Amino acid sequence: MRPHTHSYNNHIPRVLYPWLALIACLFLLASCAIGQTTGKATPAPTRLSTPAKATGKAVSLQQIHMFNASTGWAITTDDPANGSFLILRTTTGAAHWQDVTPPISNQHPYFGGADFYDAMTAWVLMSPIVYRTSDGGKTWQHTQLPDMGNQAGHGQLFFLNAHIGWIMAETGAATGNVAVDILHTSDGGATWKIISVTSYNTASPPVLPFAGDKSGLTFVNETTGWATGFTNRDNFAWLYITHDGGATWQHQDLPLPAQAYQVTTLPPTFFSATDALLPAIIPGQNGETVNIYATHDGGASWRPTNPIHTGWGLIAIADAQDVWIINNADDPNSNQYAYSTLYTTNDGGGHWVQHTIKFSANATMIDFASPTDGWVIDEAQSLYQTSDGGQTWTKVIPTLP
Repeated sequence: MRPHTHSYNNHIPRVLYPWLALIACLFLLASCAIGQTTGKATPAPTRLSTPAKATGKAVSLQQIHMFNASTGWAITTDDPANGSFLILRTTTGAAHWQDVTPPISNQHPYFGGADFYDAMTAWVLMSPIVYRTSDGGKTWQHTQLPDMGNQAGHGQLFFLNAHIGWIMAETGAATGNVAVDILHTSDGGATWKIISVTSYNTASPPVLPFAGDKSGLTFVNETTGWATGFTNRDNFAWLYITHDGGATWQHQDLPLPAQAYQVTTLPPTFFSATDALLPAIIPGQNGETVNIYATHDGGASWRPTNPIHTGWGLIAIADAQDVWIINNADDPNSNQYAYSTLYTTNDGGGHWVQHTIKFSANATMIDFASPTDGWVIDEAQSLYQTSDGGQTWTKVIPTLP
């Protein structure tokens, strides 16, 4: 199976993108208090601290993906005026990074997505070009996606191994509906083939429907995979399964609670050929819940675990037992950020504990490499890390040489 964990910060439906607008805020050190999932969360007093002095050029990270406490990848904006990005890599922890950005051929590239498979192997979509590296970014090769011109925009990349992968590439959108092409490679991204096309008049299988906002895809083997997303249709989970490598798709039911409104599903994370977790955000009459669905039969069926009654959250999964969900809260008087609540489970969603954390601003992404080592980025582009599973957090200043 894939050697790394799954964070769902890049699978947010298009309708929720404005929630992630970056703002500038004061830098504060975060601390947390442990409580139970019942009752109202209250923020713990924030302990001020001066971070260690930066020894290089400080950078602000937009995304981070770590494989352990030392090694990982990150993405940051090089020039906000033209939207260009830098690809960063570290082997010495989240405070020290090297610029390993591929030599981009177009003047104003559009960052479409990335898949960081392991410490050495990554693919980056700078639409319509896919860059790939197998030596930690020292060298890159690139391939233009076939027959797509410049129409490919945002894309979800998923590699089963270093050779076999897929892209769900957005080719058009209208009012919460998204057209996508599914592309496949069997040679590590050297060549790509379009195997499934969603058009504006597509309404039903065997291809993915145009209706709905797509959040991503996952494969458990070369033939069986899932596409997930969001639709405004009530009591319906946007979840589609393929058994022929992505060429054709059929809807798969999830057991939903009564009166579930406009469900959002996120790609499942597999830990073996049979075991996986699939998050779903389910609004209802009594508010919004995050439900973690589990399978033990390779995704043939899914069963919900204990739901968390919270608003939309950022989700990170380290293994079959350890999951984290972050929800942000505003002050009701000022409508400004107040605190974040971190929900944690170490039994696959059976029981949850909550921690109240005070970041600089709303958390925008979360990543965990193990049951203990995790990272959070907030809207102020501050980076925090934990080594105890989220009970305490330390601010980190990322730098380049």
